[in-house]
Amino acid sequence: MDLATSRKALMTSEKITVALIATYPAMSRAMAQLVEGTNIQLLDIYASFEQAAEEAKRIEAEVDVILTRGGTGRFVKNAASIPVISIPITPFDLTLSVSDLPAEYKRVAFCNYQRAIFGTEQIGELFGKKIFQYLFTNQAELRQAANEAKADGCQVFIGGAEGISYARELGMEGIEIVSGREAIYQALTEAIAIIQVKREERKQSTRLKIAFDSLAEGICITDERGTISVFNPAAAGIFKLNHQQLVGENIHDISIGDRALTALHQQKPELNQLERAWNITLSTNHIPIYMDQNFIGLVSTFQDVTKIQQLEGQIRRQLNQKGFQAKYTFDSIIGSTHAMETAKKLAALYAQTDSSVLIEGESGTGKELFAHSIHSASPRSVGPFVTVNCAAIPEQLLESELFGYAPGAFTGARREGKQGLFELAHNGTIFLDEIGEMPKYLQSRLLRVLQEKEVMRVGDDKIISVNCRVISATNKDLGTLVSKGEFREDLYYRLNIFNVKVPPLRDRREDIPLLCEHFLEGMGISSHAIGIKKSVDEQLKRLRGYRWPGNVRELSSVCARIALLQTAGQGEEARQYLRMVIDSYVSAARDTVSLDIEANLPLKGAMEEAEQQYISAILERCGNNRTLASKQLGIGRTTLWRRYAEGEEERGI
Repeated sequence: MDLATSRKALMTSEKITVALIATYPAMSRAMAQLVEGTNIQLLDIYASFEQAAEEAKRIEAEVDVILTRGGTGRFVKNAASIPVISIPITPFDLTLSVSDLPAEYKRVAFCNYQRAIFGTEQIGELFGKKIFQYLFTNQAELRQAANEAKADGCQVFIGGAEGISYARELGMEGIEIVSGREAIYQALTEAIAIIQVKREERKQSTRLKIAFDSLAEGICITDERGTISVFNPAAAGIFKLNHQQLVGENIHDISIGDRALTALHQQKPELNQLERAWNITLSTNHIPIYMDQNFIGLVSTFQDVTKIQQLEGQIRRQLNQKGFQAKYTFDSIIGSTHAMETAKKLAALYAQTDSSVLIEGESGTGKELFAHSIHSASPRSVGPFVTVNCAAIPEQLLESELFGYAPGAFTGARREGKQGLFELAHNGTIFLDEIGEMPKYLQSRLLRVLQEKEVMRVGDDKIISVNCRVISATNKDLGTLVSKGEFREDLYYRLNIFNVKVPPLRDRREDIPLLCEHFLEGMGISSHAIGIKKSVDEQLKRLRGYRWPGNVRELSSVCARIALLQTAGQGEEARQYLRMVIDSYVSAARDTVSLDIEANLPLKGAMEEAEQQYISAILERCGNNRTLASKQLGIGRTTLWRRYAEGEEERGI
């Protein structure tokens, strides 16, 4: 191979520093010629044997590899911690050395370090000479080889510098064998390959170290005897140890849990274990390592359960930031009547427990406000609050929304699967609104969640533990649905551990002025500022007979109409608009009468009470005009007066 081709083959993408410990000057010149114009930087040193070893120690931090030859290489390899490549003696090198010998030299000694060269006999015959080959591994053997060559009648000694020095002392001609450019090229090629492999191994080792060091999970890797090769900072932090000092130690001498020793001795995995070590509770996995069916070590992982819980809490807080949080407290619930105060006190009491709560009430009474408030006042308030309207989600989707689904569970499912709302509510509260609308087949799955505290995603076979409180609400009589077989009795009792009944608006009419003021101010309208507070109060008195079937939600709509219409005018004009709003509700109120009768009265007493309440309501609607009232009731004025007076007397009025 010519010089230009050799240099091209030695080109590398990265810079390489090579030290050549030469035993003769020509070696340095040949090396310099080969590396010229390449990325190989040459450090040239002339030394041999013990002196070469000292030089190797001095320079090894500055170079990637050391090249030398023969016995000198043995001394260098014993001293240096970096790769050492020996430049070989080739048959071609021996041929060149023999070809230059005078014809009178018939017996030739060739002495080489450790490795014999095949074909010496043929080389000798080629030039009419007999070649005697000697091997050595140290200086004593080298001197012995020179003595043997003298005894064998050799006239010339071919070898290294030290060998020919001994030969000359014995009267023989000494010829130093020269490693040709081909041998140096082969050594350089081998050196480059070794350096590239070592650099790649170093890169891989660095990547793995950074990966292990960056893990929040503790990692410990041992060999088959338990000697530690990896102990990352996370593991050191868990056990409060120095991870750098632990490499090389044995896990029999460091207490990292009994399960690790069990897995090491039995060579079997110990998975998903809870262990107590160093006064902390750990979640651990210990997995044996096998290569070609032979046990070669153990990898153990550790997680501090407390840290896991903190991380889980952080995740839940992030979910809260995405909208899974309660928006209301008990201060958000407007009302001072006895019925409302009782409901709020009971709900606040139930909030301190972890049991299920069933909130009952007509549509529009504010059941969701109570659910939000219970969560906000509970120990779970830092966790997520997930709302599900069982009536708003199509029946065929409700199951996958509640419990989630596995990847590819059904057509149109997300490729990665989806968390269910119960999972999202972990360590918090899930509010199941309109629970009476839940299909019966889903009621069974919900019951299992309540009983076992675990869910299984649709299309999956893995169990997921969940810890969430269930608050449910309904505007139906679940007891009646149970008796009809439309709602599971066992689920009903699971949901109805604590019960809150939200009163309808007609049973707390005294709260209407407060609610109106709250709604109007929320719409940016101050009843005081627009001068209609007195008018609002007067008009609302006309609605005493209105039953408010939409409850507080309907009252909010009325206030929205008031807020809109009042912008069309001020003063008397605004009051006229207000009367327009109320008139439609008054006409509806005239069509019905609300009666409030105690349930413990006998039939006769109940009928008498109903009669008195009905007479009072009609009189009020007729503006206490007895003629109009008696006409509407179909009785005479005298009879009306008598029955009304008797009722007042019985009530002590």
